[in-house]
Amino acid sequence: MKKILTVAATTAWMISGALAGSVQGNTAVTPRGAQNGQHQKSSPFLIKQGLPHMTKLIKQNWDDPDLALTSEQKEKLLAVRKDVVTSLKRLTPQIVSLKQEIIHASQTGSDGSSLKDTIDKLASLEAEATQAHLNCIARSKAILSPRQLERILPGEQGKH
Repeated sequence: MKKILTVAATTAWMISGALAGSVQGNTAVTPRGAQNGQHQKSSPFLIKQGLPHMTKLIKQNWDDPDLALTSEQKEKLLAVRKDVVTSLKRLTPQIVSLKQEIIHASQTGSDGSSLKDTIDKLASLEAEATQAHLNCIARSKAILSPRQLERILPGEQGKH
């Protein structure tokens, strides 16, 4: 029974990875001068670089014997991933839409003052996405042992 649950959990993890890829690799904002079909990736976060994508790193090492995740850890990590993916799937379309609205307005002559409410809403949504990301990192770190954390994020063992 435990083996069936582990296989089911792993399958769910991989499927959620495919779904999350559409969140992290969102390509809805087209920069000026881009040709049809060329898109710029759009991140839903305030902090675009420097924070680890814990569930992605863990997923890449899910069955690694050196990481040696237990069934209990896998179950908890799946719950963390589900929470963050759910949050980002809700926030990202709104963020992309607001970015497109701001870009379009700026290209059609709107000034910054007329976009204040839209910019404030965008900043709020990006802050919420960043908080979900930070919560995911903290919750994932709390599930991993110091040795496992060192395996996933070398140099982070003492920061657990």
